[in-house]
Amino acid sequence: PEMRYGRQNDIKSLTTMRNGAAMIFGGRQLGKTTLLNETQRRFNNPDQRHHAYLYQIDGDLDRANLSGNELDKHRYRVWQLIYQSAVSSGLVKNSYPSDADGMVDELRAYFSRDNADALMVCLDEIDLTLGLDAANGFRIFRELSGLVNNSNGRFKIVIAGLENVRRFADAPNYPLHQLGSAIQVSIMSPAEALQLIREPLGHLGYEFESPLLVNRILVETNRHPGLIHIYCHELIKTLNARHSRRVGSVS
Repeated sequence: PEMRYGRQNDIKSLTTMRNGAAMIFGGRQLGKTTLLNETQRRFNNPDQRHHAYLYQIDGDLDRANLSGNELDKHRYRVWQLIYQSAVSSGLVKNSYPSDADGMVDELRAYFSRDNADALMVCLDEIDLTLGLDAANGFRIFRELSGLVNNSNGRFKIVIAGLENVRRFADAPNYPLHQLGSAIQVSIMSPAEALQLIREPLGHLGYEFESPLLVNRILVETNRHPGLIHIYCHELIKTLNARHSRRVGSVS
């Protein structure tokens, strides 16, 4: 929804394999997952040998256990998802190695080829796994960075989350900055928010009598995309209740 109204430069950077953005952070309900979904959708083009996958990664992490055993479990899960993506794209054989090291080796061998396809894997809700990895020397993300930087620009990992992503994104002594730059998702610009309000309502045949009414919505929602959706949804319900036909109907 709000993807049609802004963030185009962010999408372009996220879909760039070399020197593009690879991290998204921001508060809840600001559009991080929507941005990831659109990035995956636009990049994925098997006919052009471009493959993209999106996974929720929060999982069943034991928040109280920061031990190496817990790390091994989630390290295996992360690499299993990436390997599964490569299998689904036909890049590697459908025979899973027994451990994470084996999957890493297979993926390194594939991306060392001159004619490798491009693979992008997006991991949403990464904070808990990232916090666990940070407590154990960033083993997972050092391996991910190593594969990204030795894939001839054919493998990319994109992560999204809250505080931990922001905390580690730009620190030079952490491996995350080697994945790519970071994008902070915040409230929409005034122009984008106005477009998000006016255009969908305009398609339904509604216009505002005064710009002050639109500005009131901007003030009430603080240009928060999720709140704009809720506000306009309720507005349409109210307008719909005043008419004998449903809003948008043609009969």
